[in-house]
Amino acid sequence: MTQPPVFADADRLAMADAFPNRPVKVRHSLSGDRRLALPQLIELAGRLPANPCHEYTASDIDKSQPDEEKIPGTGLSFVDTIRTMGERQSWAAIRSFQHDPEYKALLDHCIKESGIAEAIPSGRTYMHDGFFFITSPNGVTPFHVDPEYNILLQIEGRKSFYVFPANDPEIMSERDQEDFYVDGKKNLAFDDARFPEKGQRFDLGPGDALFVPVKMPHWVQNGSEISISLSVTWRSEETDRERRIFLSNRRLRGVGAPASLLARSDISDRVKALAGRLIDRLS
Repeated sequence: MTQPPVFADADRLAMADAFPNRPVKVRHSLSGDRRLALPQLIELAGRLPANPCHEYTASDIDKSQPDEEKIPGTGLSFVDTIRTMGERQSWAAIRSFQHDPEYKALLDHCIKESGIAEAIPSGRTYMHDGFFFITSPNGVTPFHVDPEYNILLQIEGRKSFYVFPANDPEIMSERDQEDFYVDGKKNLAFDDARFPEKGQRFDLGPGDALFVPVKMPHWVQNGSEISISLSVTWRSEETDRERRIFLSNRRLRGVGAPASLLARSDISDRVKALAGRLIDRLS
């Protein structure tokens, strides 16, 4: 069955022009898709495995949550958390929804429709992953970074999405980056006195979409209604190359390598990337 276009040609061109380092707001056509309504997502949540597909927390929290383990839970099951979104302050992510065949087809279609592969020098994307984010009215998603490129499609409700420079050492130090790539530590501390002027705000409603570059810090303030967002993500060789550099830095530091070996340069980064690839193969 032929699926309708998700993005207009002008929106695909806008994302290609912004890729890889600049966020850009575009439009999409999926807001009326029956698969994306809350009752269908509750059914999807019920049939997907808890690991890796269920993630949920309270959402009446401050945006600065550097210790993810301290974010309170909801006290309910995953499905009941989604069912009671309008009554409790909650946030739920249906992760890796491509485990369901119908939704895998949706993810594949969105990735293809974005035309993003044409913007990548190698022309290759991989590790395609799909997420649904469901948030209570006025809920907060804390300040964090993600390891993938992301197109967030707003389906229902409204939210304000705040993005910050990806390579600002004041926001994310090299040690923060190392912890992110090696340990998976995504959340960052937010400094209300210094950071707001560095950010850019995008207001999203149904039919809006936002391309978010990899490792671009962001936090989200939900509006006065339940929000449903669809996120399609992917990785490329360049994203993995940087991860390998920081993996090599961690291993070098662990064996007492001299500080000069930890310096950043084109040559040393290439060597570290190759070493990281070898570590990946051996681990």
